[in-house]
Amino acid sequence: MSTADLATPRLALGDLVRVASVGLRTRRVRAALSALGIAIGTAAIVGVLGLSSASQAGLIAEINQRPA
Repeated sequence: MSTADLATPRLALGDLVRVASVGLRTRRVRAALSALGIAIGTAAIVGVLGLSSASQAGLIAEINQRPA
């Protein structure tokens, strides 16, 4: 038995889209909650990175204002 015989079976693109759409249509609440969680998580990461950048810029400005 060669490695070509043990290749992982893959879905065709059309089958993959069909399976995904059936899952989204039958589990609407789950799909909506997943999308909401992704949106909240992305917003949280952007907020934390923005806060970090702002505080870093403030600290650098404060250091540069002090006399040597």
